[in-house]
Amino acid sequence: NASPYDWHERSPRDGDNLYLASIVAIHARTGEMAWYYQQVPRPPAVVSAPMPQPPALVATPAEIARGAVLYNRFCGRCHFFGRAVLPDLRRMTPATHALFADIVLRGAFAAKGMGRFDDVLSAADVQALHAYIVSEAQRAYTAEQQAVTMGGGAAR
Repeated sequence: NASPYDWHERSPRDGDNLYLASIVAIHARTGEMAWYYQQVPRPPAVVSAPMPQPPALVATPAEIARGAVLYNRFCGRCHFFGRAVLPDLRRMTPATHALFADIVLRGAFAAKGMGRFDDVLSAADVQALHAYIVSEAQRAYTAEQQAVTMGGGAAR
């Protein structure tokens, strides 16, 4: 089938597209089809948006380490650092950073499917979690900026 292609561009005549982008072998004597192999194009390259500049980090190394443990226990199973289905929390907007405690403790994003964790996390826990996320965002942002500076190209 031709599902990888834009139907309107590749099949304006309502065909079934069975042999679209295919290699077809025909018997020279009979004219009958011997076999076919349909080519499926590679998907376009995925280029990540640049890492947004994270907020200033105001936390102790001990608080960041505590946040790492809490992140791995409560957040990491859904929120991976990198490309995933759910948001990479290192890429939070300034507005989301400002709402972080409300999101985690009071369910501000419940309508978006994000549960509340006030039954297992305290305000101090959330502060440690946020500190860890900001520290990881700063690490990723710095690495990306260095790569752009050294490579002379755009961030990917």
